[in-house]
Amino acid sequence: MKITDLLSEKTIDVGASAASKEDIIRQAVALIGKSGAITDLET
Repeated sequence: MKITDLLSEKTIDVGASAASKEDIIRQAVALIGKSGAITDLET
């Protein structure tokens, strides 16, 4: 699976801000999880 397969209007937050790379990745994973594209957010 490619990251582009997970991108949609539901998984992008143009107003997102984060203090670190890890924070923005966590936010992205949370959005992708909410969209239903992934179900296991921990691994």
